[in-house]
Amino acid sequence: MPLHADELTIDAALVRGLLDRQLPAYADAELRPLEQSGSSNALFRLGDDRVVRLPRQPGGGASILKEATWAPFVAQRVGVAVPEVVAVGEPDLGYPEHWSVTMWLEGTRPTVPGRERSPHGTIGLAHDLAHFLGELRAMDLPDAGRQAPSWYRGEPLHRLSHRRATEA
Repeated sequence: MPLHADELTIDAALVRGLLDRQLPAYADAELRPLEQSGSSNALFRLGDDRVVRLPRQPGGGASILKEATWAPFVAQRVGVAVPEVVAVGEPDLGYPEHWSVTMWLEGTRPTVPGRERSPHGTIGLAHDLAHFLGELRAMDLPDAGRQAPSWYRGEPLHRLSHRRATEA
């Protein structure tokens, strides 16, 4: 079931076709959809150490290009691993957006917050997230980074709140 009214049709056959045509080095790699993909991108594991990301909506390819430009910059300035963008694919086979292959970062999905208060539970995750956000805010961005297009991420919250209120 689609998450968005304007969601693009994405399936394993499309992803395999895009890989075969544009990144033939991955032609024999196992491809499997992730059951819990994101709301912005459909995700497919590619072998053991990569993931293919395809925007679910028209216009989402701009985020893929922005990520490919800025992920290396961010990775050098934070204390956590940032997925390396291995390749950016072009629109093809009727799929209208840029898409990417990134390195897979092993990890565990956080559990639903409970009553535990250990440093390894949700409180520890909150502290780690706060530290990461502090690192992001402390970055000295070049002017190009401040001007990079974003269709909704990175806007001040009051603008997002106003836009959502007027769209409802």
